[in-house]
Amino acid sequence: MRIVIFERVLSAFGGTERILFELAPLLRGKGHEVHIIYLYADRRKVSGKYSSDVSSILDHQGSVEEFPSSIYKSVVATIVSLPKMLKALVALRPNLIICPRSNVYVYIVTRIYRVPFLLIVNDTPFYSNLNVSKYAHFYGGAYWSITKSLPGHMQFNEPRPHLPLKQRIIAELIAIAKYLEARAAFVSIAPSRRVAWEARSLWGINPIVIPWGVRPYRSEQAQVRQVKERLILTVNRLEIIKRVDLLIRAFAEVCRMLEDVRLVIAGTGPEESSLRQLAKALGVDGRTQFLGFVPEESLGDLILSCEVFAFPSWDSYGLSVLEALSSGKKCLVTIDAAMVEVARGDSNLFISQSDPDSFARGLLQALQAKTAPVSDRIAKLTVESHCSKLTKILEALRE
Repeated sequence: MRIVIFERVLSAFGGTERILFELAPLLRGKGHEVHIIYLYADRRKVSGKYSSDVSSILDHQGSVEEFPSSIYKSVVATIVSLPKMLKALVALRPNLIICPRSNVYVYIVTRIYRVPFLLIVNDTPFYSNLNVSKYAHFYGGAYWSITKSLPGHMQFNEPRPHLPLKQRIIAELIAIAKYLEARAAFVSIAPSRRVAWEARSLWGINPIVIPWGVRPYRSEQAQVRQVKERLILTVNRLEIIKRVDLLIRAFAEVCRMLEDVRLVIAGTGPEESSLRQLAKALGVDGRTQFLGFVPEESLGDLILSCEVFAFPSWDSYGLSVLEALSSGKKCLVTIDAAMVEVARGDSNLFISQSDPDSFARGLLQALQAKTAPVSDRIAKLTVESHCSKLTKILEALRE
């Protein structure tokens, strides 16, 4: 089977992208021909071992916007790019398109080109503070039922704002297009029951729940840093919705009780400057280290060096948490990380409310606890197991 994995833009390299790049060679090993294409690809963000797998339709080599700065730019970009995407598909002649996010491009192109597509619902519009399509009245009461379901949704999604008429019309059109696209997919997949429920509420689809898998890091394969202090680590994009500020405030509380702890923050983003200022204002800048962007090749060493992996984010999954758990590390997450659903009850998983005091108590509890062996349930969540389940779905399509 000839498979095209398509995404609009590769301007960051997060969990979604890593999953796809790990799946591609495994699918090829099953006899499938796989191509990963993007409209825009910033190759500087791609790990060296994956760089040969990136094909940018528009051959854009510089920095790109992960989210367009205006909804109008998004619409214009769609119109301009569609002919080039069609041309690329005609050249590749795929039997199937895999779309890792709800994407209006795929709906339009597959209606023209007549090829089935598999929709991976990694999240919904509610996990972005920039996606205004969630405010569309087209979604009716689903907006409020989803918003009230999680503290993070309540924190980052305001009551439906009054949008200018043109922006309102475009938001409604995008919501309708995403609905049509989700309904047109021959099958859809979600990483958790929570995301599947949100997709069902918004688009009336019933995704198959397949938790994503990872490759665990092993100490015998890594150069683990020898440190005197106990490290609390987070790996996150430094933006508002990742709530790294919550972690810094909680860490400041921990520092009042413990002297042998250090906070390590890996990642870049627009909030880095304000987060550095916050650490300084709280008097913990001397015990907080900002590493900036850490290439994937170095992540294993970093994770294996920490005692506690902290994940303050409100998130539709949390692949980095699963990597840390599968590598035998204690992890602290908030109640609105989907990893709570996937790993609840695991001895190395600690769960906190999403406020600084509660997160500080969670950090102390994790630091004081003994590390348990990796559970069988976590050990089974591998890239290979996920690929095996996905392959069964593809085989059903081939039949």
